[in-house]
Amino acid sequence: MRKIKMFFERFGRPCRRPLNRYWLFATRSQRGQALIETVILFPVIIALLCFIVETSRYVLTRQQLLSAARYGTDLILHQNFDEEQVKEELINYLTAKGIEGRKLQKEKLEFNIEINRFPDINTFSAEGNPLNLARILMSPFAEDYMKYNAFVEIKYEIEPLKIIAKILGEDKIEITARSEILKGAGARNSSS
Repeated sequence: MRKIKMFFERFGRPCRRPLNRYWLFATRSQRGQALIETVILFPVIIALLCFIVETSRYVLTRQQLLSAARYGTDLILHQNFDEEQVKEELINYLTAKGIEGRKLQKEKLEFNIEINRFPDINTFSAEGNPLNLARILMSPFAEDYMKYNAFVEIKYEIEPLKIIAKILGEDKIEITARSEILKGAGARNSSS
């Protein structure tokens, strides 16, 4: 018991709530300064959190659209779907009830699908057309060769928060994702 009493005499009584203890012993000017700092900083923190949440929403939507565009080019390349089949499959991919996570609104989706089948080029058999090979190798026909690209482009409109819309000056933000099959060799992806 004596050791405990000596401890309290030497170090003082332990405080269970150090913040309250500080608040009790703070001067009036220190209390006022802390209150003003909180009042000024609180809206800045709220605005920063809103900006982070809104930006995350844009990034997740873009990633979802890019994934769907890649899926569409895979359907074109491997399944030989036509444009309507690809569009229907992508609408199900983005808006179906069975998917987990964020579902997009069907009315805000816009698709631009172009399918150009690349001719088979096989110089070692009679199946390929030698003129197709000549078109590719000769530079005057390079533009003709580019028409064999097939692509899927998906656009989606998002309405930003009112605060961010006032800052940006736009009521709607359009997010675009595009995946392209390059000349029958595979897929290249780009987005904006």
